[in-house]
Amino acid sequence: MNAPLKKLSELTGVVFDGRRSGYVPPKTLSISPKLKLHKKAKKGLDPVTFEVVRHALWNVNEEHGATIQRLSGSPVAMYALDLNPSILTEDAEFVYFGPYMQYMSGVTDTQVKWTLENRSDNPGIRDGDMFLANDPWVGAAHQMDVMLLCPVFWKGELFCWVTNCLHQYDIGGITPGSFCPSARDAFDEGILIPPVKIVEGNEIRRDIEEIYLRSSRKPSAVALDFRAQLAGNMTARDRILALISRYSAETVKGVMRKIIDDGERAFLKKLSRLPDGIWRDRTYVECCRPGDRSVHRVVLSLYKNKSKLVFENEGTDPQAGAINATYSGWRGAIMVALNELMCWEQYYAVGGALRHVEFNPTPGTLNCADFPASVSTAPVQCMEISLYPAYNVLSKMIYPDPELRRDLMCIGGTSQWPATIFRGIDQWGERYGYLLVDPIGGAIGAFSHADGISTGGQARTPICKLPNVEHTEQSFPVLFLYRKEITDSGGANPASFPTAPTASSTTRCPLATRSRPRRA
Repeated sequence: MNAPLKKLSELTGVVFDGRRSGYVPPKTLSISPKLKLHKKAKKGLDPVTFEVVRHALWNVNEEHGATIQRLSGSPVAMYALDLNPSILTEDAEFVYFGPYMQYMSGVTDTQVKWTLENRSDNPGIRDGDMFLANDPWVGAAHQMDVMLLCPVFWKGELFCWVTNCLHQYDIGGITPGSFCPSARDAFDEGILIPPVKIVEGNEIRRDIEEIYLRSSRKPSAVALDFRAQLAGNMTARDRILALISRYSAETVKGVMRKIIDDGERAFLKKLSRLPDGIWRDRTYVECCRPGDRSVHRVVLSLYKNKSKLVFENEGTDPQAGAINATYSGWRGAIMVALNELMCWEQYYAVGGALRHVEFNPTPGTLNCADFPASVSTAPVQCMEISLYPAYNVLSKMIYPDPELRRDLMCIGGTSQWPATIFRGIDQWGERYGYLLVDPIGGAIGAFSHADGISTGGQARTPICKLPNVEHTEQSFPVLFLYRKEITDSGGANPASFPTAPTASSTTRCPLATRSRPRRA
């Protein structure tokens, strides 16, 4: 019998540097003195200036994402909105997520922190640089979710970061589309790129770009997506520099700090209403590889001790086959639920909450796999299997408070992404691989005061939309005969059962309000 796997807190001599085990940032980053950080922030901001700049920063993220959509030729970006921009401070505290695919931003801070620690000395981080990255052990959900990290400088100092992540059409591997369910390990999958400087002095490095594109079956599509990401970062960078020019660097940085501090206070106020305790959720996933007939256990535990939350995956089965996720994928999945249930009123400003959240993973498990495990199918397998237990343990923690129970508690909804992957020869005679995104119109689970929504969409993508069938038929050799919209509930309201407690508050659930039903 194999010895039980140890948690991060129980291990000594293991380096979590993003090479064999996932990158877990230290509390104090090791940054080269060559890189000067802008830390001056104005205090005592007048409320009007704060609100104007705060909303301007949120709109930077909105415009950032819209720029990528407009320039990308990929249906993944245009229809599935499988992307997300972010704004972070100079030392990688979250200011804002974008309102797109949440788990993509959930690991952006680890990518930026790794870059600060490993690139600030050599090759250096300078004005006009951008870094391309997709390594899941450093901080990506899977290899197809490619990030572009952009430092924003003001008068020679690193002021903040704007970043984006976009799912790429194909970056190699044994299967077109790069979802590789038959992969034996990461060497059967797409190219792995730790953060590398692909833009230097505002010019694309052709040598690095050609290495990146060489692995793809669709290099022209990936090249266009890269330019869309580049334009998104340039747009966001220019908007932030314009804000600095108008209001001063110290004022904009002060607004960023206050956004984070306000989010922290709001998060702590919620935690103060809840008792300490331990909440767990257990689920199973089957078929880790073709021919596998086993089931594999996934466990999530949430510990609350006063103002601190600790998430653990102890009890999860060892990594196996092609259904694994890395530490970054597990952490990103949890942050989706944390952001939406505990930080929703803060415009997805999760940085303050993260000051009081710890992750204590068990390496070598299905959702904290060690290199070189196969992880290309992670978002449709172990990340989804980690996401909905995260909704459930947080809802269990929230349950004792009647007001929070009514306002925030929910059932996770769809427990997995029902992935349908097309691959073959398209109508132009080219090889293709594509994930059908129709399941994005799936159900949202029930609330304590209301039924769920059968076509509410995926809550982890708040502004997601069901793609037009004409778009899919135009892009791929697929013919839709019909699309059926189910009109019954996505889950029964627990209050309809006699034994269920009655909530006393009249506050409407924010998730139900924001996630409107989509029409077919």
